[in-house]
Amino acid sequence: MAIRIKRAERFTETVELEKAGEVVESFEIDIDCEAIAKDYNKAINGITAAQAKISEHPQSEQAQEAFGNAIVMLFEVVFGVEQAKKLVDFFDGAYMEMALQVVPYIASDISPMIEKAVEDMKKRAEALYRK
Repeated sequence: MAIRIKRAERFTETVELEKAGEVVESFEIDIDCEAIAKDYNKAINGITAAQAKISEHPQSEQAQEAFGNAIVMLFEVVFGVEQAKKLVDFFDGAYMEMALQVVPYIASDISPMIEKAVEDMKKRAEALYRK
């Protein structure tokens, strides 16, 4: 009987940053969904907490800064530190606009893959414990 060893599936994509209908920069992302799952959940929890602060104090600079930091943390987890910096630079630090443009993509495309990776890890762990 053969032993089958598999590598984790990766998600790769090209991100194009566009201004006035013209691509001004592009970069590749290469995501190991299993590897980032824990940090991804921490980042999502950070965004949820920051949104609660903004709801309580909409004019607070501190709440706005906390939200911006939470968004950057999410982008660093998902895209990597270098690519997250490119996004922040592209949006000139306009965190709300950045969130409105990028978070829906993360939620619709990347989040389901991370959730699937977590489920697959759970199934593999359960199978190991049943033996």
